[in-house]
Amino acid sequence: MNWQNDLQSPPLSAGERVLVLEAEPGPERREVLAGWLARARAGKTLFSQVLDCDFSRGGVWAGVAELLGALLPRIRAVAPSLLVSHDTELVAILPQLRETIRPRHQSLVDLASDEERFQIHALERADRLLHGAIALLAGFHSADTARGPWLLVCEHFGRAGALSRRFFRELVRRQGTHLDLTLLVVVDPGEGDATCTELSRACRVSRARLRLAPEPQDPAPVAAEVQHAHAQAARELEHRVQGEPEAVEASLPRLIKLWEQSAEPENALRWRTEGLRLCVRQGYYEDALRYGEPLLHALDALSSGDPKARWDILGKLSACLAATGRAAQAARLLEEEVLAKSDAPALLARAYYTLAVYHARYLPTRDLRTAEQCVQKATEEVSRLEPATNEARTMTLLINNALALVRLQEGKPEEALRICQASLALLDAHYGPDERPLQRAALMLRLAELFLVMGAHDEALTHYSAAIAIDPSQADYYGMRGVAAFKAGRLLEAEADFQKALTLGPPSAAIWVNLGQCYRAMERAEDAIRAYSSALALESENVLTLVGRAQAHELLGRVEQALADYDAALQLTPDDAPVLASRAVLHYEAGRLQASLADLDRAVSLAPDTPEFHQNRSVVLSDLGRRAEAIADLSTYLRLQPDAEDRAEVEEKLSGLREALRTEQDS
Repeated sequence: MNWQNDLQSPPLSAGERVLVLEAEPGPERREVLAGWLARARAGKTLFSQVLDCDFSRGGVWAGVAELLGALLPRIRAVAPSLLVSHDTELVAILPQLRETIRPRHQSLVDLASDEERFQIHALERADRLLHGAIALLAGFHSADTARGPWLLVCEHFGRAGALSRRFFRELVRRQGTHLDLTLLVVVDPGEGDATCTELSRACRVSRARLRLAPEPQDPAPVAAEVQHAHAQAARELEHRVQGEPEAVEASLPRLIKLWEQSAEPENALRWRTEGLRLCVRQGYYEDALRYGEPLLHALDALSSGDPKARWDILGKLSACLAATGRAAQAARLLEEEVLAKSDAPALLARAYYTLAVYHARYLPTRDLRTAEQCVQKATEEVSRLEPATNEARTMTLLINNALALVRLQEGKPEEALRICQASLALLDAHYGPDERPLQRAALMLRLAELFLVMGAHDEALTHYSAAIAIDPSQADYYGMRGVAAFKAGRLLEAEADFQKALTLGPPSAAIWVNLGQCYRAMERAEDAIRAYSSALALESENVLTLVGRAQAHELLGRVEQALADYDAALQLTPDDAPVLASRAVLHYEAGRLQASLADLDRAVSLAPDTPEFHQNRSVVLSDLGRRAEAIADLSTYLRLQPDAEDRAEVEEKLSGLREALRTEQDS
């Protein structure tokens, strides 16, 4: 890569969408960007904007909120219906809009207070929000009569949060051509390699490097009067947003930054605590850690000996770590900061309960014995609490849920069922039918899961319906019931549930995949392809979706399209034996015997005990005249599957191959 002294305009070759620019931050970089943007605006650019993606300035949606805010007046004028159909995404990204936009579909998880929340959002929800925002922009562009390229400058991209980075990557992947979008991604020196690698998953990426004067490495200490001004500005902002949750959420980055630049930086910690809380409520688990991890250094001061305050931080941090695939780190955190440092029974009970769930489900190596030991220790700690309190009852219900999970993982669903039924009796004995709705819903889901494992499909569907009756706006519940209906063979009911789930919130790749599977089972191949394609638009690197669409293409006899999807799937998982075998069948039907044999050889080497692979390879080998090898494969097939329904047919074929081989050898 060559060093440059200026940014050329246009900076990209035809067909390219993204330029990663590495340059020292500071006034010179801002001047270069301003000059380049001015030259671009002098052309035919329809919309251009410099977006500050710095998490410390804009929070989780830094850059994204600025983009939507700039376009909102035009969206309201051109396509106001989009403000309704994308209400959930808009109020999540621009919380100040909650004063004028009330989302149509809010689940109990959205509405419940922190004390009442016994469930958290799935990790997928954050991605659904960003994809919904992308769909909003695409819909606006289609409705707008004005035409021309879009130019977005993502300043401080290396300092962006996880969701903001993912939004711009997915925006250019999904809508780069539709919007005629050019994305200039600006990063500090040393951040270019990682940024190029990340964005190259979406499209081709070009790169430039400007040699600019660096900012001073050791700035002079902030003068006392400046620090005082920052503290005063922070207090004034606190006063303005007091009692206004949406204003607090929108002002969090500013509050934190002001206090950290003052002589009282410890005051920033309580706002970081608030940032952690809000991110966990919304399901922004990756970005929640940006707020929460610095709190560990001041944990004792923040909790002041209050076990509940300590758990409010540690419980949320561990949940974020576990949700983002770092359950081992989450477990260590609880062991080091709770088990080793506290003797408060409520705090210990929650920590042991959480560790039980981690050992039973989330840790890389499942350890049911340790999980059960944690359940026992949690129960012992609950026995130290006042027995008739809500806290004791709540913990008993949670611990029962963990024990039921352990029994389920042990292959004892009937025992798990009895534990859940005991929890339901406890709820009924101490709370009215409208109390503790989220705990009731969670219990209905666990019971439904158990009945499904036991093959009691009607009971499973009944309990999923009970959860839906408690929280009819929760899209995930419809998705779960749809899966149960699918497994029960009730495909029309499954289709209806998947369709309902899609109407209750931003787009979901998982629901689209399940709908595609449903349509394929109904032999509605065209509908299946549309559903799978919708899923791939949201999540392009999903093997299950690619394979499902390939099989739907096969139903319609579209061999080349099916092969393209199998090829894409194998690019992601080259050692997927069933996919190799499926592609081999298509190669065979197209007369490409050597390609078919190569795939089957690989499939057999990966899964030598799969009878069908040997049988299929014997057909190809026979057609190639390699009878001895075909005989060996058919013999292996019968050895692996001695009770095969087609045994007589296979033995007859073996006899014919042996006769042909003898004739060949005699001649």
